[in-house]
Amino acid sequence: MRHLAVSLSKDFPPGETERALLDALVACGLVIKEQKALKKFPGCRHWHAKLPRHPGTMELTYKPLHRQAWISVQAGRTAPWINRLRPRVRREIKARLPAN
Repeated sequence: MRHLAVSLSKDFPPGETERALLDALVACGLVIKEQKALKKFPGCRHWHAKLPRHPGTMELTYKPLHRQAWISVQAGRTAPWINRLRPRVRREIKARLPAN
């Protein structure tokens, strides 16, 4: 699995950060297909996002307590659109959050 860290403001409220993360995915044309928690990271939020009519799944994980987020893709879920969109998703997130 490959991870791409996303910088988050330590002072922005967790609920608003979560909303900004989801809004960034939607702004890039992605659809949230699944939302869940991960046993590996208690208290985290984890989403599976897809580009309509294309194979592959981009994952976004957010740890509110630690103010950390990352974009990831599992080896069996990769697709060309993911590598193209990851930098844009990161920029969209950054545009929606105050600077650190």
